[in-house]
Amino acid sequence: MEDTRAFSYKTAIENSAGDEESISIAEFLLRGGIYQAIHASTKGEAVRSSLERIKTRIIDIDIKKLFTSITDREVLCPTSVGNGIALPHPGSFGKFTASSYIALCRLERPIPFGAVDNEDVDTLFFIFPKNERRFLRIQAKLLRLLRDEEVISAVRRLQLSEELYRSEILRVLAEKETQIFRQIDV
Repeated sequence: MEDTRAFSYKTAIENSAGDEESISIAEFLLRGGIYQAIHASTKGEAVRSSLERIKTRIIDIDIKKLFTSITDREVLCPTSVGNGIALPHPGSFGKFTASSYIALCRLERPIPFGAVDNEDVDTLFFIFPKNERRFLRIQAKLLRLLRDEEVISAVRRLQLSEELYRSEILRVLAEKETQIFRQIDV
C-alpha cells in the first residue's frame, strides 16, 4: 500500500530527501542523476564507464565490487528489458547505499548486450537501493513504467540540451507514475 500513495511531480522534486516509502521513481532518478554520452563498445565497458560517472554523484558505492557483481550477474542472464534498455544489477547486494537512487545512463551508441530480443542496448538504468526490499519495489515500478509508450519515447528521445532531456524524463515519469499507480486499489 505504501508504494501506491498518490504523489505529484512537484512533491517528487521538492521532497527528494523525504520519506522513501512514497517511492517516486522521478525522485530516485533526480537523486541518482542522468548521464549522457557514455563511451563504450562492450557491455563491460558500458557498465564500468557508467559506474565511474555515477560515482561522481553517489559516493558510497564501491565500483570494483559492484562491477564484478554486475558482470557476474550478466553472465547468468542479461538484464536487457527490450526497447534498447537494460537494468544491470548484481545477483545479490553485498552492501547497500544509505539512501536509494536510480541512475540513467545513455551510451554514445547502441552496443550488443546479449539481449533475448537480440536488440542492442543504449540506455542503462542502475538501481542503488538501501535494502533488497527497496530494490525489488523500485525495479517492479520501473519495469511497469517502461511498458508505457510515452515513458519509452521520453527515455529514447535525445535532446540538444541535457537539462531539457532531464526535465522531460522527470516530468513524464512523474505524470505516468501518478496516473498508473493512483489507479491501483489495494
